[in-house]
Amino acid sequence: MDISKIISLDTVKNKISCASKKKLFELISGLASARLDVPADELLDALFQREKLGTTYCGKGVAIPHGTFESDKNGSPAGVFLTFDRPFEFGGPGQMANIVFAYFSPKKKDQSDSAEELKEIAGRILDNEFLKAIQKPETDQDLYNIIKSQFGEGSSAESPAAES
Repeated sequence: MDISKIISLDTVKNKISCASKKKLFELISGLASARLDVPADELLDALFQREKLGTTYCGKGVAIPHGTFESDKNGSPAGVFLTFDRPFEFGGPGQMANIVFAYFSPKKKDQSDSAEELKEIAGRILDNEFLKAIQKPETDQDLYNIIKSQFGEGSSAESPAAES
């Protein structure tokens, strides 16, 4: 999946500070709300409901919280990509995240399709070359450009898991 189609410069933040998971989810919900035209409270609830099922921490300092939303207006998924100035405890003791990609899909979308998209995105984000590349940028724009080059149409990284 080309995640550069579900993020925008406004939903990519580089080297931010994070005080807690609650504050993180509030930030994510606010950024996604503006893109989706869906109330931030609905998105915030979706993130917390999903997290109650189990942590969305994936390892390698990466977390991929996700949820669904109701909307008559927007049938497209949206993403928020964040990196942090220092790792913070995301899922529990020892689960320190410094990269978060949040994914929202409409409830009316086939959830098995969303699960496949998430699996593909996770594999590509967890790729060691990608993780190395996103440590370098200093600005939101630089990070966005790297994501677009790594995930955009025509990128050479069709299946990074196979390259590792």
